[in-house]
Amino acid sequence: MSHVLNLTRWEWYKLRHRWMPWIMLGIVLAFTQLMVWGGFALYTLAGAGSREPFALPGSITLGLGFARHLTVFLVIILASSAIGADYAWGTLRPVLSKGPGRREWLASQGLMLALLAGAAMLLVVLGIAISSLIASAFVLDDGEALTGSGQWGAAGAALGKQLFALAPWIVLAVFFTVLTTSARLGGAFAVGYYLGEQLLVSIVSLVYRDFQKVSQFLLGPNVDAWLLSGEASTVTLGSIPVLLGGGPDGVRAFLTITAYILVLMGATLWMFQRRDITGPKGG
Repeated sequence: MSHVLNLTRWEWYKLRHRWMPWIMLGIVLAFTQLMVWGGFALYTLAGAGSREPFALPGSITLGLGFARHLTVFLVIILASSAIGADYAWGTLRPVLSKGPGRREWLASQGLMLALLAGAAMLLVVLGIAISSLIASAFVLDDGEALTGSGQWGAAGAALGKQLFALAPWIVLAVFFTVLTTSARLGGAFAVGYYLGEQLLVSIVSLVYRDFQKVSQFLLGPNVDAWLLSGEASTVTLGSIPVLLGGGPDGVRAFLTITAYILVLMGATLWMFQRRDITGPKGG
């Protein structure tokens, strides 16, 4: 365990000096701020819409859902870049030669990515909350509270579900990056799968209604079903099978996502332990 924690600190030290994670965090923050202040402008200037996009706690739930697809893309790019950098720079062999095993190195990468995703989501929620408080102060009458009531549980559930929903895409990006030993190819395959699956499910489900039964075993529809389940049902628009009532329920979706994570982690570890580590490669 000490090897894993030491490697995690070292990987974070390397990553924090790169521009990519900070730029990605800024993009997500700006995107969610667009929802808050766009809703505020629509409410105050156009006299239309509701306060929910910029009033707590509903703004947290809507903001997380608003940026979900963008967050998935950025997390995939970050995961593939973090793993692929050691292949491209030729630093993987020296790191492994100093004592930590391949399992420990891979575990440290996963822990670092999980912690980064969690910290980034908390910062996004904090940014939404601060902007919502400022925006609400401009439109509330005397005596009105800055925050609503009865929706904080949904906001907390939305955050927890979003964090778990990012996990399979992180693992998928790591899998493809280890498979191809390239950050660019790994990220491209992971993004291609994400987009291709959504396109396939949407088109085929419209033509063949029975395909919804097959789509219940795919990753994307299960992630959508997981986010749509329970109190946090407004965090995403969902895929076509879910909206048509053909998606799996929350518990089944959770178990299916967990199975995908475990299978992909096992396959990644199996490949990584058996593959020869070569010198520097193109990213």
